[in-house]
Amino acid sequence: MHLPGSSSANSPLKFALFIYLSLVVVLAFSLTAEGMPKLYFRHGAVSSAKTLNLLAVAHNYMSQGKKAIVMKPSLDTRFGADAVKSRAGLSQPADVLIERDTNLLDISEDIRRNVNCVLVDEVQFLDPLQIDQLRAITQLWKVPVICYGLRTDFRTNLFPGSRRLLEVADAIEEVKTTCQFCNSKAVFNLKHVNGKADCTGPAVQLGAEEKYFPACFKCYKDALKKAGQPVSVWEDGFPGDDDRSSSESDTSLEESTGSLN
Repeated sequence: MHLPGSSSANSPLKFALFIYLSLVVVLAFSLTAEGMPKLYFRHGAVSSAKTLNLLAVAHNYMSQGKKAIVMKPSLDTRFGADAVKSRAGLSQPADVLIERDTNLLDISEDIRRNVNCVLVDEVQFLDPLQIDQLRAITQLWKVPVICYGLRTDFRTNLFPGSRRLLEVADAIEEVKTTCQFCNSKAVFNLKHVNGKADCTGPAVQLGAEEKYFPACFKCYKDALKKAGQPVSVWEDGFPGDDDRSSSESDTSLEESTGSLN
């Protein structure tokens, strides 16, 4: 090929230089990517196939002859003590059960030997300190850590573990699903008690699919209003319009998440 303004004599040299520079860029990118593994937070409303996504990633690593460590909090016993199971029926045992006081940096060498990736299910139930330990693992073990979980509880308050992930994760990705009651995107988790919407009780409550539903903002608000639950904050204005002080609002938030700290 003859480029305008160039001689046929130096065209091969320019082409060779282009190939060389391209290889340098690709190599540099590969080394950078390999040297800087990331912490991922993949969040979504209930029933958005987060665990199914995790199991698919674990399968992909296994099919390539690579090792992925699967972790989950021990308090999640819905499908068995160590089972990581999706509502679609797929499951596999967890390699690590995370207790409240587990130091993830103390995981045994036998478990983490030759690991290529760490996958964490129901990450919202972890303590913020454990999130920082996952952050450190990306550098100490030189592997990506991919966390799956809820962003907020059924009162729309951030879980402490999820809050910390939003603060320190390299990549934040939404696993999307539609509202249980319409075709809009679900952003909230609506809790039902005895068939009615409810926003009372402790923040950490594990339930089956019939207890929590993915909901868009409108359906979430309408369901709570129909059940006689407070929604005035969204109908009358922002906090403070109902004569509550900012300190009272902060106290209310602290009480609503206190069971997780």
